[in-house]
Amino acid sequence: MTCEKRETSRVNQKESVSIQILSSSLDEAVAPVVVDSETLDISSGGLKIYVDQWIENGCILDFCVEFSNNPRRFLLTGETKWCKKIPGENTTFYLGIEVMDTEGTDFAPWHKLFIGK
Repeated sequence: MTCEKRETSRVNQKESVSIQILSSSLDEAVAPVVVDSETLDISSGGLKIYVDQWIENGCILDFCVEFSNNPRRFLLTGETKWCKKIPGENTTFYLGIEVMDTEGTDFAPWHKLFIGK
């Protein structure tokens, strides 16, 4: 039995994503780190992506999602909810990010993409 915690439905879709880690959950000063990745699935409320480093829960991230069939880039902010090592891999992880409705981001147009899906 699996425990589904997402409130919105997922779309299995691989798209390019670049994330910038802005802060950690420990409120320590962190130098910004940019990680290029790819989505595994997306929804209006979150993303599941691949990363090549472990990222702790509670990190605030700025990220950009680019769709192969849409010229628009979506600039978003989110919080890491979980990071899990991929079985059989040494340095690859799945990362769950919750998209946050923050001022100055593309949250509203991002959310509209998923209406009716």
